[in-house]
Parts: sequence; structure tokens; C-alpha cells
Amino acid sequence: MKKILLLLISFILLVTTHGLVNAQTTTSTPSPTNSVTTTDINNQINELKNRISSKVTQLKLVEKRGFMGTVTDTSSTQLTVTDAHGNARIIDVDELTKFVSDLLGTTFGISDIKKGMELEILGLYNKDSQHTLARVITYTTEPVYIHATLTSIDTKGRNYYGETSNSKQVLIDIENNSNIFAYTKSGGLAKASFSTGVVGSHVIANGYYDKKDPTKLVVTNIIIFSELPADPSIPVNLTPTTPITSSPTPSSK
Repeated sequence: MKKILLLLISFILLVTTHGLVNAQTTTSTPSPTNSVTTTDINNQINELKNRISSKVTQLKLVEKRGFMGTVTDTSSTQLTVTDAHGNARIIDVDELTKFVSDLLGTTFGISDIKKGMELEILGLYNKDSQHTLARVITYTTEPVYIHATLTSIDTKGRNYYGETSNSKQVLIDIENNSNIFAYTKSGGLAKASFSTGVVGSHVIANGYYDKKDPTKLVVTNIIIFSELPADPSIPVNLTPTTPITSSPTPSSK
């Protein structure tokens, strides 16, 4: 009986000792799986740092800008605009660019933009490429005021053709609801008719540029100063005559 008990005690001690050794061995020796996971985490952290650094660099190159300008060239993805200081600006357009016009409505898009249009641009200016990525392009329809000298007259179509001091030619479209006034030294300002305008007259007109032809001003009000000499800053040869009856073709510059 005593021999059996001794054998059982010896067996229990042997099993216990073996288990402790295995436990110590497992704890002290790192597994290959844990080592690979730590390496992956470090790689992900480094990659994230690189992305953040790159993004910060990009943000330093980009800033929000807004300006107005006149369109000088167009394509399906890009516009060239001359701002108020005479600087040419390249405008990039993508699928996120929003087009706004109270005159053209929701159908207004880049295909409707023509040379000569006055646009408001709001976008992201890239200092590296010097391009502006447009976020909002607005075609303003605020009344336009012009000073011009009449260079020819189309009595049949009720149109005046004029030239401004910056050598810009404009078709002054007189509609049925257009208000025509004449100013003279003796009579002051008074209502007038279309025939009051003659070649060489100085005029002041306000209205809206036609949505399909940015050189055509649809007149709201026009004042004809028949007693004033032609603007000397307009380099055109003028011979005051009675209104011509055929539709003229404006001279090209």
C-alpha cells in the first residue's frame, strides 16, 4: 500500500513539474505571430505619417480665391479669364463645379460660356500650377452701363452699332420696351425716337448683354447726346449722316 502511494505522489509531482516548465517556456518565448503584427502596425503608422505630411504640403499650396473677369478663351474643361487688373487666369472645371445664372437658369453650363462674358469665379487657387479650380462660376446679370459713339445704324432691325473708348464694339439693341431719351442744351432731357440717333452721336446706355451674344446689349434706357462731339478716344473715322437703312457689318479690329 505504501509503495502505491509513493508511486502516485511521484507521478503527480512529475506531471506538475513538467507543466510549470512548459508554461515558463511559452511565456518567455515570443510567438512569430505577435512579432509580425507589431511590424505591420509600425508600417501602417509610418504610412499614415507620410500621408499626413503630403496632405499638409498640398494644403499650403492651395487657397480660396474669388474674382471677376472677362472670358477670352474656352474649352470643355478650362476657361481663360482676364481679371480687372489685366491678368490672364486659367480656370479648371470639373464635375463638382457649380454653374449659376439667374438669366440662363438651371441649364447654364460650360458649353454656354462664350468669349466676352463677364463671370464671377470662386475656387481653389494652386500656387504651384497657378490655376484656379472653380467651385462656383456665376454669370452676373446686373445692369451694364456703357458710353459709346454710334458708328453705324440699322433702321430696319432698330439697332445701333457703337464703339467704346477701349475699342470694344457693341450692338445696341433697341427693343419695343426700351426707353429712348435725347439731351440737348436748350431742351434738356426729353423722350425721343429711334431716328434721333445718328452716326457720330455720343450715347449712354444701360441694359443686359444677350445670353447668346455677349457683344449685344439689350437696352433698357438710352440717352442720345446729339450735340456732343464724338469721343476723341475712339479711333474711328466718323462722317455724321442720316441713319442708314441697310444692316451694317461692324468693322473688325
